[in-house]
Amino acid sequence: MFNKINRIMEKKNNKNCFVKRAIALVSALSLVVSSSVVYSERVSASSTTTSDYTGSTYTHQDKFDGMNIYNGIDVSYYQKTIDWEDVKADGIDYAFIRLGYRGSAGGTLNMDTCYETNMANAHAAGVKTGVYFFTQAITEEEAVEEANYCIEHLQGYTVDMPVAIDFESVGGGGRMYNANLSTEEYTAIVTAFCEQIKVAGYTPAIYASASVFSGKLDGDELTAKYKIWLAHYTTSTSFAYPFSFWQYSSKGSIDGITGNVDCNFFYSSTDLSEAVSAVVTTSTQSAVSVESGSVSLSGSKTYTGGEICPTTTVKVSGKNLTLNTDYVVGYSNNINPGIATVTITGIGKYTGTTSKTFKIKPAKLAKFKAKASENGVYLNWGKLSGSQGFEIYRKATFDGEYQLLSTIVNGTVYEYEDTSAKSGNEYYYKIRGYADVEGAKVYGKANKVTGSDVEKSTKCMTIRYTKIRKKPHQGKTLLKVAANTKLKYRGLVTRIDGSKAYHVIYKKKGMMVEGYIAREDGLKIL
Repeated sequence: MFNKINRIMEKKNNKNCFVKRAIALVSALSLVVSSSVVYSERVSASSTTTSDYTGSTYTHQDKFDGMNIYNGIDVSYYQKTIDWEDVKADGIDYAFIRLGYRGSAGGTLNMDTCYETNMANAHAAGVKTGVYFFTQAITEEEAVEEANYCIEHLQGYTVDMPVAIDFESVGGGGRMYNANLSTEEYTAIVTAFCEQIKVAGYTPAIYASASVFSGKLDGDELTAKYKIWLAHYTTSTSFAYPFSFWQYSSKGSIDGITGNVDCNFFYSSTDLSEAVSAVVTTSTQSAVSVESGSVSLSGSKTYTGGEICPTTTVKVSGKNLTLNTDYVVGYSNNINPGIATVTITGIGKYTGTTSKTFKIKPAKLAKFKAKASENGVYLNWGKLSGSQGFEIYRKATFDGEYQLLSTIVNGTVYEYEDTSAKSGNEYYYKIRGYADVEGAKVYGKANKVTGSDVEKSTKCMTIRYTKIRKKPHQGKTLLKVAANTKLKYRGLVTRIDGSKAYHVIYKKKGMMVEGYIAREDGLKIL
């Protein structure tokens, strides 16, 4: 410890100490000493500052006349192990610490491996902390996901400075660059992140270069709403938009850090402890609302007569929550066919309530039959619990579309006669039960059957050698039969193109083949 103190004192004797804490070298103004910040100085118009971290002199814009300047850095895992006590002793007032990033190729969310250590140790050393997240979002939804990821991982940490979105391209492109979005789309993405951060009680900020604010982003819109962290490596920036932070170099030298460090100025008219109201209450920091996440349901949602309780998957900031540890589930209106509701309530580290509706559908009919009747085709089916009625559909061609034939509004009626069926033609029917919910129908799965007015005992005989195919006039040949072969006849099938085929069944010596014979091949009804 004594060696550390001696090392720090030696460095301070070799450097201009007052420059380290506020840095504005203006002959007309004197150094101001504050009780909460060791040194600070108000700058005058076109004042200059010499940075002991880079050795260069910087000119500040006139609009910062009379404001305080605070020295800061931004760090990530690239700086490896940091001695934050040395950093603090070297005059650094605040630090932006990288919380995480979205992969530039795969788009996954990742935490910076040094984030937690840096947040804890910087705060313990008395360095004010903010965070930033390297974005590769290409939609507003992804930007919100990134913001929620930040909010979740800020739990338990003191946040004195803004939560910033780091908007920049990566070498070789990256998914955000390759998306080639418009200025309006990129601006909407950044806005979505900032608004989500603001809702959580933190102060949002945008990190980007001067060229990005005048190109890919709408500088007028964003700088009017959010704090700006400008990246411009020069000794005198002419950036025209409002900004609060200026990253002026990437080659700073800071005690306690090996290698180059990004250096920043922060301009404020107040003391640093009052400059940014980014801190949220402990209760807000310690919990994330499930309202910011997504809910998906799996499992059967078909009427059974009992409660329908689909399995829930709740995801917040890319993390799957655990039932009865992170949230509890409640169901309502989940017995009868209709619209049911599942309610998710956060517990433990999670708060808030969100809900999702789902449809309970009538069951599929177990039985649906068709047979010839005196006046057409007779259809009948069994009882279907939970159904208030039935809809019957019919198509007249093999490859056509089903059309609504009849609606049975009484759930206790289980038969119907299709008297419009043409004699000898085969038709395709389907039926489904429904329940009426708030003026809208909720349907069960359909059951299908074919039928005609041809009696099932009707027989026929081939006229010549022919093929029985899997489908009318096309498809695989199922069987080749000789002339005068006896078959069972089901009806005449029509295709949309007008071609026709006979629906037949061949039975002999334990073998049964059901298929179609082209009408032009001929068939004799017996």
